[in-house]
Amino acid sequence: MRSLLERVFGDHLAGRLVLQVGLTSIGTGFFIAAGTVFTIKHLHLSVAQAGAGLSVSGIVALATGVPLGTVADRVSPRRLWLWSILAKAVLFALYPFITGFAGFLALMAAFGVAESAAAAGRSTYTLEVLPRETRLKAQAHMRVALNAGIAAGSLGASAVLLLDSPRAYVGLALGNALTLLLDAWFIARLPDAERAGGGSRPRGRQALIGDRPVLALSLLSGFLATNRTVLALLLPAWAMEIAGVRPSVVAVLFTLNTAMVILLQVPFARGADDLPGAAARLRRAALALCACSLVFAGTQYVPDGTAVALLAAGTAALTCAELWHVAGFWGLSNELSPAGSRGAYLALFRLGDNVEKVAAPVVLVGLVFALRGWGWLVMAAAYAIAAACVRPVTAWAARTARIAPAAHRALIHET
Repeated sequence: MRSLLERVFGDHLAGRLVLQVGLTSIGTGFFIAAGTVFTIKHLHLSVAQAGAGLSVSGIVALATGVPLGTVADRVSPRRLWLWSILAKAVLFALYPFITGFAGFLALMAAFGVAESAAAAGRSTYTLEVLPRETRLKAQAHMRVALNAGIAAGSLGASAVLLLDSPRAYVGLALGNALTLLLDAWFIARLPDAERAGGGSRPRGRQALIGDRPVLALSLLSGFLATNRTVLALLLPAWAMEIAGVRPSVVAVLFTLNTAMVILLQVPFARGADDLPGAAARLRRAALALCACSLVFAGTQYVPDGTAVALLAAGTAALTCAELWHVAGFWGLSNELSPAGSRGAYLALFRLGDNVEKVAAPVVLVGLVFALRGWGWLVMAAAYAIAAACVRPVTAWAARTARIAPAAHRALIHET
Protein backbone atom coordinates (compact mmCIF):
# COMPACT_ATOMS: atom_id res chain seq x y z
CA MET A 1 0.00 0.00 0.00
CA ARG A 2 2.82 2.38 0.91
CA SER A 3 4.60 1.88 -2.44
CA LEU A 4 1.31 2.34 -4.33
CA LEU A 5 0.66 5.67 -2.59
CA GLU A 6 4.21 6.82 -3.34
CA ARG A 7 3.87 5.91 -7.03
CA VAL A 8 0.51 7.66 -7.45
CA PHE A 9 1.05 10.76 -5.30
CA GLY A 10 4.85 11.02 -5.14
CA ASP A 11 4.83 10.81 -1.35
CA HIS A 12 3.36 8.26 1.08
CA LEU A 13 2.10 10.88 3.52
CA ALA A 14 0.53 12.88 0.69
CA GLY A 15 -1.35 9.74 -0.33
CA ARG A 16 -2.65 9.27 3.21
CA LEU A 17 -3.88 12.87 3.26
CA VAL A 18 -5.65 12.41 -0.08
CA LEU A 19 -7.39 9.25 1.16
CA GLN A 20 -8.39 11.01 4.38
CA VAL A 21 -9.95 13.91 2.47
CA GLY A 22 -11.80 11.64 0.05
CA LEU A 23 -13.36 9.41 2.70
CA THR A 24 -14.38 12.12 5.14
CA SER A 25 -15.74 14.52 2.50
CA ILE A 26 -18.56 12.05 1.85
CA GLY A 27 -20.15 13.25 5.09
CA THR A 28 -19.65 16.83 3.97
CA GLY A 29 -21.50 16.01 0.76
CA PHE A 30 -24.39 14.57 2.74
CA PHE A 31 -24.92 17.81 4.59
CA ILE A 32 -24.21 20.23 1.74
CA ALA A 33 -26.99 18.60 -0.28
CA ALA A 34 -29.57 18.29 2.49
CA GLY A 35 -28.48 20.62 5.30
CA THR A 36 -30.82 23.49 4.45
CA VAL A 37 -33.78 21.13 4.10
CA PHE A 38 -32.83 19.59 7.47
CA THR A 39 -32.77 23.03 9.11
CA ILE A 40 -36.16 24.03 7.69
CA LYS A 41 -38.02 20.73 8.08
CA HIS A 42 -36.52 19.27 11.26
CA LEU A 43 -35.67 22.42 13.23
CA HIS A 44 -38.74 24.25 11.83
CA LEU A 45 -36.85 27.42 10.97
CA SER A 46 -37.59 29.73 8.03
CA VAL A 47 -35.39 30.15 4.97
CA ALA A 48 -34.40 33.61 6.23
CA GLN A 49 -33.41 32.18 9.62
CA ALA A 50 -31.37 29.42 7.96
CA GLY A 51 -29.60 32.05 5.87
CA ALA A 52 -28.95 34.16 8.97
CA GLY A 53 -27.29 31.18 10.61
CA LEU A 54 -24.96 30.73 7.65
CA SER A 55 -24.12 34.44 7.77
CA VAL A 56 -23.30 34.24 11.49
CA SER A 57 -21.04 31.25 10.86
CA GLY A 58 -19.25 33.11 8.07
CA ILE A 59 -18.77 36.28 10.12
CA VAL A 60 -17.38 34.30 13.08
CA ALA A 61 -14.99 32.43 10.76
CA LEU A 62 -13.88 35.78 9.32
CA ALA A 63 -13.23 37.23 12.78
CA THR A 64 -11.40 34.19 14.18
CA GLY A 65 -9.34 33.16 11.14
CA VAL A 66 -6.13 35.12 11.80
CA PRO A 67 -6.11 34.61 15.61
CA LEU A 68 -6.50 30.85 15.16
CA GLY A 69 -3.80 30.90 12.49
CA THR A 70 -1.40 32.32 15.07
CA VAL A 71 -2.45 29.53 17.45
CA ALA A 72 -1.43 26.98 14.79
CA ASP A 73 2.07 28.53 14.84
CA ARG A 74 2.38 28.15 18.61
CA VAL A 75 0.99 24.63 19.08
CA SER A 76 1.02 21.45 17.01
CA PRO A 77 -1.10 22.19 13.91
CA ARG A 78 -2.06 18.51 13.74
CA ARG A 79 -3.46 18.64 17.28
CA LEU A 80 -5.36 21.86 16.57
CA TRP A 81 -6.81 20.18 13.48
CA LEU A 82 -7.68 17.04 15.48
CA TRP A 83 -9.44 18.84 18.33
CA SER A 84 -11.39 21.09 15.95
CA ILE A 85 -12.65 18.05 14.03
CA LEU A 86 -13.73 16.42 17.30
CA ALA A 87 -15.53 19.65 18.20
CA LYS A 88 -17.35 19.59 14.84
CA ALA A 89 -18.39 15.98 15.48
CA VAL A 90 -19.92 17.01 18.82
CA LEU A 91 -21.71 19.96 17.20
CA PHE A 92 -23.22 17.77 14.47
CA ALA A 93 -24.36 15.28 17.12
CA LEU A 94 -26.11 18.16 18.92
CA TYR A 95 -27.63 19.58 15.71
CA PRO A 96 -30.88 17.53 15.72
CA PHE A 97 -31.63 18.48 19.32
CA ILE A 98 -31.32 22.27 18.97
CA THR A 99 -34.52 24.16 19.76
CA GLY A 100 -35.30 27.72 18.75
CA PHE A 101 -33.62 30.31 16.58
CA ALA A 102 -31.24 31.52 19.33
CA GLY A 103 -29.92 28.00 19.89
CA PHE A 104 -29.43 27.59 16.15
CA LEU A 105 -27.45 30.83 15.92
CA ALA A 106 -25.25 29.77 18.85
CA LEU A 107 -24.59 26.42 17.18
CA MET A 108 -23.69 28.08 13.88
CA ALA A 109 -21.33 30.49 15.65
CA ALA A 110 -19.61 27.51 17.27
CA PHE A 111 -19.38 25.87 13.84
CA GLY A 112 -17.67 29.01 12.54
CA VAL A 113 -14.99 28.80 15.23
CA ALA A 114 -14.48 25.05 14.74
CA GLU A 115 -14.26 25.37 10.96
CA SER A 116 -11.80 28.25 11.26
CA ALA A 117 -9.62 26.22 13.65
CA ALA A 118 -9.78 23.17 11.39
CA ALA A 119 -8.72 25.23 8.36
CA ALA A 120 -5.82 26.75 10.32
CA GLY A 121 -4.58 23.40 11.57
CA ARG A 122 -5.06 21.52 8.30
CA SER A 123 -3.43 24.08 6.01
CA THR A 124 -0.48 24.70 8.34
CA TYR A 125 0.09 20.97 8.79
CA THR A 126 -0.02 20.34 5.03
CA LEU A 127 2.47 23.13 4.34
CA GLU A 128 4.87 22.00 7.06
CA VAL A 129 4.76 18.24 6.59
CA LEU A 130 4.91 17.88 2.79
CA PRO A 131 8.10 18.56 0.82
CA ARG A 132 7.94 21.55 -1.51
CA GLU A 133 8.42 19.46 -4.67
CA THR A 134 5.29 17.34 -4.05
CA ARG A 135 3.15 19.78 -2.04
CA LEU A 136 1.17 21.43 -4.84
CA LYS A 137 0.47 18.13 -6.59
CA ALA A 138 -0.79 16.72 -3.29
CA GLN A 139 -3.04 19.75 -2.75
CA ALA A 140 -4.51 19.27 -6.22
CA HIS A 141 -5.17 15.56 -5.58
CA MET A 142 -6.73 16.44 -2.22
CA ARG A 143 -9.14 18.83 -3.94
CA VAL A 144 -10.06 16.16 -6.50
CA ALA A 145 -10.74 13.75 -3.63
CA LEU A 146 -12.78 16.42 -1.84
CA ASN A 147 -15.02 17.01 -4.85
CA ALA A 148 -15.41 13.30 -5.58
CA GLY A 149 -16.37 12.63 -1.95
CA ILE A 150 -18.84 15.51 -1.87
CA ALA A 151 -20.42 14.27 -5.11
CA ALA A 152 -20.80 10.78 -3.63
CA GLY A 153 -22.25 12.19 -0.42
CA SER A 154 -24.72 14.32 -2.36
CA LEU A 155 -26.02 11.21 -4.10
CA GLY A 156 -26.49 9.55 -0.73
CA ALA A 157 -28.32 12.59 0.59
CA SER A 158 -30.89 12.24 -2.18
CA ALA A 159 -32.12 9.07 -0.42
CA VAL A 160 -32.67 11.07 2.77
CA LEU A 161 -34.61 13.70 0.84
CA LEU A 162 -36.76 10.99 -0.76
CA LEU A 163 -37.53 9.42 2.64
CA ASP A 164 -38.38 12.87 4.05
CA SER A 165 -38.82 11.57 7.60
CA PRO A 166 -37.64 12.96 10.98
CA ARG A 167 -35.53 9.86 11.63
CA ALA A 168 -33.83 10.19 8.26
CA TYR A 169 -32.90 13.82 8.97
CA VAL A 170 -31.55 12.94 12.43
CA GLY A 171 -29.57 10.11 10.84
CA LEU A 172 -28.14 12.61 8.36
CA ALA A 173 -26.64 14.78 11.13
CA LEU A 174 -25.46 11.83 13.22
CA GLY A 175 -23.97 10.16 10.13
CA ASN A 176 -21.93 13.28 9.44
CA ALA A 177 -20.77 13.24 13.09
CA LEU A 178 -19.56 9.66 12.57
CA THR A 179 -17.61 10.59 9.44
CA LEU A 180 -15.96 13.37 11.44
CA LEU A 181 -14.94 10.84 14.10
CA LEU A 182 -13.43 8.75 11.30
CA ASP A 183 -11.64 11.90 10.15
CA ALA A 184 -10.29 12.42 13.68
CA TRP A 185 -9.04 8.82 13.74
CA PHE A 186 -7.10 9.43 10.51
CA ILE A 187 -5.63 12.69 11.82
CA ALA A 188 -4.60 11.11 15.14
CA ARG A 189 -2.53 8.54 13.23
CA LEU A 190 -0.63 11.17 11.21
CA PRO A 191 2.89 12.13 12.30
CA ASP A 192 3.53 15.56 13.78
CA ALA A 193 5.28 18.07 11.55
CA GLU A 194 8.95 18.59 12.36
CA ARG A 195 9.70 22.24 12.99
CA ALA A 196 13.19 23.64 12.57
CA GLY A 197 14.46 25.51 15.59
CA GLY A 198 15.84 28.42 13.55
CA GLY A 199 12.56 29.69 12.13
CA SER A 200 11.40 33.24 12.69
CA ARG A 201 9.25 34.04 15.70
CA PRO A 202 5.47 34.00 15.08
CA ARG A 203 4.14 37.42 14.15
CA GLY A 204 1.37 39.09 16.09
CA ARG A 205 -2.00 40.03 14.64
CA GLN A 206 -1.14 43.71 14.24
CA ALA A 207 2.05 42.90 12.31
CA LEU A 208 0.11 40.57 10.03
CA ILE A 209 -2.67 43.01 9.22
CA GLY A 210 0.05 45.63 8.69
CA ASP A 211 1.62 43.48 5.95
CA ARG A 212 -0.21 45.44 3.26
CA PRO A 213 1.21 43.61 0.20
CA VAL A 214 0.01 40.20 1.41
CA LEU A 215 -3.28 41.68 2.62
CA ALA A 216 -3.81 43.22 -0.84
CA LEU A 217 -2.99 39.89 -2.49
CA SER A 218 -5.41 38.12 -0.15
CA LEU A 219 -8.24 40.52 -1.01
CA LEU A 220 -7.46 40.24 -4.73
CA SER A 221 -7.59 36.45 -4.47
CA GLY A 222 -10.80 36.75 -2.46
CA PHE A 223 -12.36 38.83 -5.23
CA LEU A 224 -11.50 36.08 -7.73
CA ALA A 225 -13.02 33.54 -5.32
CA THR A 226 -16.38 35.02 -6.32
CA ASN A 227 -16.36 32.20 -8.88
CA ARG A 228 -17.96 30.14 -6.07
CA THR A 229 -20.84 32.58 -5.60
CA VAL A 230 -21.35 32.83 -9.35
CA LEU A 231 -21.56 29.03 -9.61
CA ALA A 232 -23.64 28.30 -6.53
CA LEU A 233 -26.01 31.28 -6.60
CA LEU A 234 -25.91 33.53 -9.66
CA LEU A 235 -25.72 30.85 -12.36
CA PRO A 236 -28.78 28.79 -11.31
CA ALA A 237 -30.88 31.86 -10.49
CA TRP A 238 -29.95 33.62 -13.75
CA ALA A 239 -30.38 30.48 -15.86
CA MET A 240 -33.92 29.80 -14.62
CA GLU A 241 -35.29 33.31 -14.03
CA ILE A 242 -33.70 35.30 -16.86
CA ALA A 243 -32.49 32.81 -19.49
CA GLY A 244 -35.64 30.73 -18.92
CA VAL A 245 -34.12 27.24 -18.90
CA ARG A 246 -35.45 24.24 -16.97
CA PRO A 247 -33.99 23.15 -13.60
CA SER A 248 -32.73 19.96 -15.27
CA VAL A 249 -30.40 22.11 -17.41
CA VAL A 250 -28.96 23.65 -14.24
CA ALA A 251 -28.30 20.15 -12.89
CA VAL A 252 -26.37 19.33 -16.07
CA LEU A 253 -24.29 22.51 -15.67
CA PHE A 254 -23.36 21.51 -12.12
CA THR A 255 -22.43 18.04 -13.35
CA LEU A 256 -20.19 19.62 -15.98
CA ASN A 257 -18.47 21.68 -13.27
CA THR A 258 -17.93 18.66 -11.00
CA ALA A 259 -16.56 16.51 -13.83
CA MET A 260 -14.14 19.21 -14.95
CA VAL A 261 -12.86 19.76 -11.39
CA ILE A 262 -12.27 16.04 -10.84
CA LEU A 263 -10.58 15.50 -14.22
CA LEU A 264 -8.63 18.75 -14.64
CA GLN A 265 -7.56 20.07 -11.23
CA VAL A 266 -4.20 18.25 -11.24
CA PRO A 267 -3.12 19.36 -14.75
CA PHE A 268 -4.35 22.92 -14.14
CA ALA A 269 -2.18 23.12 -11.00
CA ARG A 270 1.06 22.18 -12.77
CA GLY A 271 3.56 25.02 -12.82
CA ALA A 272 1.95 26.95 -9.95
CA ASP A 273 4.62 25.94 -7.43
CA ASP A 274 6.56 29.22 -7.66
CA LEU A 275 5.48 32.87 -7.57
CA PRO A 276 5.58 33.58 -11.33
CA GLY A 277 3.61 30.41 -12.10
CA ALA A 278 1.09 31.04 -9.33
CA ALA A 279 0.59 34.66 -10.41
CA ALA A 280 0.07 33.54 -14.02
CA ARG A 281 -2.69 31.16 -12.95
CA LEU A 282 -4.39 33.80 -10.84
CA ARG A 283 -4.32 36.13 -13.85
CA ARG A 284 -5.80 33.41 -16.08
CA ALA A 285 -8.56 32.94 -13.51
CA ALA A 286 -9.43 36.63 -13.71
CA LEU A 287 -9.52 36.55 -17.52
CA ALA A 288 -11.69 33.40 -17.52
CA LEU A 289 -14.12 35.10 -15.11
CA CYS A 290 -14.22 38.10 -17.43
CA ALA A 291 -15.03 35.80 -20.36
CA CYS A 292 -17.78 33.87 -18.56
CA SER A 293 -19.41 37.13 -17.41
CA LEU A 294 -19.60 38.34 -21.01
CA VAL A 295 -21.07 35.00 -22.12
CA PHE A 296 -23.69 34.95 -19.36
CA ALA A 297 -24.68 38.54 -20.20
CA GLY A 298 -25.64 37.44 -23.71
CA THR A 299 -27.93 34.57 -22.67
CA GLN A 300 -30.95 36.84 -22.15
CA TYR A 301 -30.97 37.98 -25.78
CA VAL A 302 -30.92 34.61 -27.61
CA PRO A 303 -33.37 31.70 -28.19
CA ASP A 304 -33.59 28.89 -25.62
CA GLY A 305 -31.37 26.44 -27.51
CA THR A 306 -28.62 29.01 -27.99
CA ALA A 307 -28.97 30.11 -24.36
CA VAL A 308 -28.30 26.55 -23.17
CA ALA A 309 -25.18 26.35 -25.34
CA LEU A 310 -23.96 29.71 -24.03
CA LEU A 311 -24.65 28.67 -20.43
CA ALA A 312 -22.59 25.50 -20.99
CA ALA A 313 -19.73 27.51 -22.51
CA GLY A 314 -19.90 30.04 -19.68
CA THR A 315 -19.89 27.25 -17.08
CA ALA A 316 -16.80 25.73 -18.69
CA ALA A 317 -15.02 29.10 -18.54
CA LEU A 318 -16.20 29.59 -14.95
CA THR A 319 -14.82 26.18 -13.98
CA CYS A 320 -11.48 26.97 -15.63
CA ALA A 321 -11.40 30.12 -13.50
CA GLU A 322 -12.09 28.03 -10.40
CA LEU A 323 -9.27 25.58 -11.24
CA TRP A 324 -6.73 28.32 -12.00
CA HIS A 325 -7.74 30.34 -8.96
CA VAL A 326 -7.20 27.59 -6.40
CA ALA A 327 -3.89 26.62 -8.04
CA GLY A 328 -2.69 30.22 -7.92
CA PHE A 329 -3.91 30.61 -4.34
CA TRP A 330 -2.00 27.50 -3.24
CA GLY A 331 1.19 28.61 -4.96
CA LEU A 332 1.12 32.16 -3.59
CA SER A 333 0.20 31.18 -0.03
CA ASN A 334 2.76 28.35 0.02
CA GLU A 335 5.60 30.58 -1.19
CA LEU A 336 4.82 33.73 0.79
CA SER A 337 4.12 32.14 4.19
CA PRO A 338 7.38 32.37 6.20
CA ALA A 339 8.62 29.66 8.54
CA GLY A 340 7.50 30.40 12.07
CA SER A 341 4.37 32.28 10.97
CA ARG A 342 2.93 29.90 8.40
CA GLY A 343 -0.37 29.38 10.19
CA ALA A 344 -0.90 33.12 10.60
CA TYR A 345 -0.01 33.93 6.99
CA LEU A 346 -2.15 31.12 5.60
CA ALA A 347 -5.02 32.54 7.66
CA LEU A 348 -4.26 36.00 6.28
CA PHE A 349 -4.46 34.58 2.75
CA ARG A 350 -7.82 32.98 3.62
CA LEU A 351 -9.09 36.33 4.92
CA GLY A 352 -9.99 37.43 1.39
CA ASP A 353 -11.91 34.19 0.83
CA ASN A 354 -13.83 34.69 4.08
CA VAL A 355 -14.71 38.27 3.10
CA GLU A 356 -16.00 36.90 -0.21
CA LYS A 357 -18.23 34.36 1.55
CA VAL A 358 -19.85 37.09 3.65
CA ALA A 359 -20.12 39.92 1.10
CA ALA A 360 -20.31 38.39 -2.38
CA PRO A 361 -23.81 36.81 -2.22
CA VAL A 362 -25.47 40.12 -1.33
CA VAL A 363 -23.35 42.34 -3.58
CA LEU A 364 -23.35 40.17 -6.71
CA VAL A 365 -27.02 39.21 -6.55
CA GLY A 366 -27.97 42.86 -6.10
CA LEU A 367 -25.71 43.92 -8.97
CA VAL A 368 -26.78 41.32 -11.52
CA PHE A 369 -30.51 41.25 -10.81
CA ALA A 370 -30.77 45.03 -10.57
CA LEU A 371 -28.85 45.75 -13.77
CA ARG A 372 -29.43 42.46 -15.66
CA GLY A 373 -26.96 42.20 -18.55
CA TRP A 374 -25.24 45.42 -17.53
CA GLY A 375 -24.47 43.87 -14.16
CA TRP A 376 -22.52 41.08 -15.87
CA LEU A 377 -20.65 43.71 -17.91
CA VAL A 378 -19.67 45.56 -14.73
CA MET A 379 -18.37 42.28 -13.33
CA ALA A 380 -16.44 41.57 -16.54
CA ALA A 381 -14.76 44.98 -16.32
CA ALA A 382 -13.88 44.41 -12.65
CA TYR A 383 -12.34 41.01 -13.46
CA ALA A 384 -10.32 42.55 -16.30
CA ILE A 385 -8.94 45.16 -13.87
CA ALA A 386 -8.12 42.38 -11.40
CA ALA A 387 -6.20 40.52 -14.12
CA ALA A 388 -4.08 43.62 -14.72
CA CYS A 389 -3.36 43.93 -10.97
CA VAL A 390 -2.17 40.37 -10.30
CA ARG A 391 1.45 40.70 -11.42
CA PRO A 392 2.25 44.08 -9.79
CA VAL A 393 0.60 43.09 -6.50
CA THR A 394 2.49 39.77 -6.48
CA ALA A 395 5.77 41.59 -7.16
CA TRP A 396 4.97 44.01 -4.33
CA ALA A 397 4.44 41.08 -1.95
CA ALA A 398 7.69 39.44 -3.11
CA ARG A 399 9.72 42.58 -2.34
CA THR A 400 9.35 42.16 1.43
CA ALA A 401 11.91 40.31 3.54
CA ARG A 402 9.52 37.65 4.86
CA ILE A 403 11.22 35.13 2.51
CA ALA A 404 14.93 34.59 1.88
CA PRO A 405 16.50 37.71 0.25
CA ALA A 406 18.10 35.81 -2.66
CA ALA A 407 14.83 34.03 -3.35
CA HIS A 408 12.68 37.15 -3.34
CA ARG A 409 15.05 39.02 -5.66
CA ALA A 410 14.75 36.20 -8.20
CA LEU A 411 10.99 36.09 -7.79
CA ILE A 412 10.64 39.83 -8.35
CA HIS A 413 12.64 39.55 -11.55
CA GLU A 414 10.56 36.63 -12.87
CA THR A 415 7.21 38.09 -11.81
